[in-house]
Amino acid sequence: MVKVYVEGGGNQNPGLAQDVRKGFKQFFEKAGFNNKPAVIVCGSRQSAYEDYCLAVSNGTPAVLLVDSEAPIDEKCQQGEIINWKPWEHLQNRKNSKGELCDLWEKVGNDIDCHLMVQMMEAWFLADVDAVKAYYRHGFSDSKFPSDSEDIEKISKTRIKEILTKAADETAKAGYSKGRDSFAILELLDPSKVEARSNWAKRFIYLLKEKIDMLP
Repeated sequence: MVKVYVEGGGNQNPGLAQDVRKGFKQFFEKAGFNNKPAVIVCGSRQSAYEDYCLAVSNGTPAVLLVDSEAPIDEKCQQGEIINWKPWEHLQNRKNSKGELCDLWEKVGNDIDCHLMVQMMEAWFLADVDAVKAYYRHGFSDSKFPSDSEDIEKISKTRIKEILTKAADETAKAGYSKGRDSFAILELLDPSKVEARSNWAKRFIYLLKEKIDMLP
């Protein structure tokens, strides 16, 4: 069985970890996976990387899924998706001060490394109906990006602002990552996410390929 090592939840919050697994399980089911992967909830982004590295060293069929945290340089996403270079992004990402951030060594190969660009919540912007169904009365999507806008170019700060303002007048009075994110993930239509996010499309396609290749 392929294991997906994903940031979020973690041992320090068993309830949230359960929400992460449930959210991705529903997402994979809707995406048409015949054999679903195991979702390994790792907590921090760094922990996801370290747990993935350990799995690879033990010979476990594994993939890594983390937020990109920043825009992807065009040189990392040229040509066919199997030729994209997420590890190069992770090795060269810089913070607002121009300092290298992750400093992660490449482990495994590029087709087993996946990015949510620029964060998982960008996927929500691809399916306003799912977000509206979650918040229900009082939800306003007027701040959501148009269908023509590239959601992978939207900053983390703006994504959070969009979700917070859209949910301000609902019973939940805003967006809370721990409370809301994986419940919304459960409701997403993967086909809508794939249509708006090339990195999500890459993740779903290559994960299916990896699962199908296992004996």
